[in-house]
Amino acid sequence: MRIFAFLVLLLTLAGCRSTRPMAAAPVADDRKVLWWDATANFAELATDSAVAANVARAKQLGFGTIVVDIRPISGEVLYPSRIAPVMTEWRGLHRSADFDLPESAIRHAHAAGLKVYLSVNVFVAGHKQFRRGPVYTDHPEWQTTVYTADGLMPITQYAGGYSAMVNPLNRDFQGYMLSLLREIASRYPKLDGLILDRCRWDSIRADFSDTTRAAFEAFRGAKVANWPTDIFTYGRDTTALKAGENPENRGAMVVPGPLYREWLGWRPHVIQSYFQQARAAIKAINPRLTFGNYVGAWYDQYYDVGSNWAPQGYDPGFAWTSKAWADAGYAGSLDILFVGTYFKRFAADGPTDWLSIEGAMRQINGFMPKTLPVVASVYLEDYKGEPRRYVESIRVGRAHSAGIMVFDLVHIRNNGWWDETAEGLR
Repeated sequence: MRIFAFLVLLLTLAGCRSTRPMAAAPVADDRKVLWWDATANFAELATDSAVAANVARAKQLGFGTIVVDIRPISGEVLYPSRIAPVMTEWRGLHRSADFDLPESAIRHAHAAGLKVYLSVNVFVAGHKQFRRGPVYTDHPEWQTTVYTADGLMPITQYAGGYSAMVNPLNRDFQGYMLSLLREIASRYPKLDGLILDRCRWDSIRADFSDTTRAAFEAFRGAKVANWPTDIFTYGRDTTALKAGENPENRGAMVVPGPLYREWLGWRPHVIQSYFQQARAAIKAINPRLTFGNYVGAWYDQYYDVGSNWAPQGYDPGFAWTSKAWADAGYAGSLDILFVGTYFKRFAADGPTDWLSIEGAMRQINGFMPKTLPVVASVYLEDYKGEPRRYVESIRVGRAHSAGIMVFDLVHIRNNGWWDETAEGLR
């Protein structure tokens, strides 16, 4: 599915970009952050000695914090949980069910003077590529219902994407995930922080279940006469074909219906409520835990996933925003925010400067509270074969945000860019 034509219309109408730069300030060492992806590093981080070696390497490079992903999109976890299924095998590689990756990381990192945050993917419970996870085994009722050009269907039957996302309104799953967050906060009292990821709707396609329809109708105080076409319908991308483009590859595009803007304003309230619940749950156990989130830097397009990570009350004045959208901002629930400034460009130049590290951070710094550390993130693979541009991307991210996060350990290792990473962090 493609909605590019409609995106162009929205971005043309948006016309509200801040250029206020963030005040220059030194980046604290603990905000030089290295991410450890759960599945990509499954074999590399399978033993206590391997964790110790990678912690030592992280410190040598100049990082002050490690984010350890412990609940990937499959919905399994990388510690001995009493609640969630434990991942002991990935793509033919095995590790002991008793191995406690978070405990090992915390112990070695603290001994080296580093902090550890744990990362949890929230509203997802299955990997579509491998057809594994709770939505495939025990809880198919958790999965989100997607609205496609071919009609309504469970996301496990939809060909697009790889994350089997969950309906954020599913009460059973909400409680399940809150229990899991409590288990993590209780099990690791020396943990420094907990970061949520994919705490959002799947996309503009979801959710269109009866549960979601009832909740939306209750919010607006009136029935939806024509479901789901009063929200939007599908048209075709009719923009001119590019040279060599196959017309059969043209996908469906969203055509807004009479309730579309109201729908966009309602969805983030569900996510805002969950952030408030999640924060309360972990702070009740350990008030000193840093509570954060990861998002993409493209705020202009976050209507797609129904998640407003701005401060409550902020309205950028885009064509699709409303008072309801502005009221649903959840930045006030966070202690830190990682934004994926995953762009091949890092300098701001021209009308699309927001599609660069510098431009995106200027925009974000213009509306985010100065009391909330907002950390730019670089994706090493964006600079494949260009190590000098990778070094510069780290420097630009540091210069325009409250820190820098490098994604991911596996990419540094595969490219052998240890020296380049250390140089960027210096």
